[in-house]
Amino acid sequence: MGTFGWISALKTKKFWVNLVHRSLAEFYGTCGFVFISVLSTSSHTGTDGPSPSSVVTVALSHGLGLMGMVAAFGHVSGGHFNPAVTLGAFISGRINWLTALCYVLVQIAGGICGCLIVLVLGNSYITTSIHTLGPNVSPGQGILVEMMLTAFFVTTIINCAMDKKSTSKWIAALCIGLALTAAILAGYWVIVT
Repeated sequence: MGTFGWISALKTKKFWVNLVHRSLAEFYGTCGFVFISVLSTSSHTGTDGPSPSSVVTVALSHGLGLMGMVAAFGHVSGGHFNPAVTLGAFISGRINWLTALCYVLVQIAGGICGCLIVLVLGNSYITTSIHTLGPNVSPGQGILVEMMLTAFFVTTIINCAMDKKSTSKWIAALCIGLALTAAILAGYWVIVT
């Protein structure tokens, strides 16, 4: 569709069925990813914060969990599972504003659902976060690191999974999972510095 060609599609039942189908994929994928992420983080966090070996475990859990969700649902919805990715897809013209809005809403709901499932399992991690800055890291430095790692991650997704020249969706899922793993490992500096 052209720049505004999707507007005429709003009148069709197929558009709405596809939007619901893709939104459900985003909800389920986000819920599954958040469930895996929170559960893995909570089981590897000590009272003194994360150790280097637990950060590797958590990074791999996040990366492999996301890789699985992207492989399973990427062909349905694009496998965003994160409002930052959806925003990047919208800004780069890969999705329209209505799809972006629906995705963000179901991603938030899916994230809440994933956390609630961990909470129902009796895990209290959700109420006691260890995500704090290290003693020598200012809030500005923490925000800058988060922005850079998010930009790296979103760029990887856009270029590997959303680019029409991308050759394999399986390789895209692998690249996305590895990019998240690398971002988490790199972000460990913010906690311990």
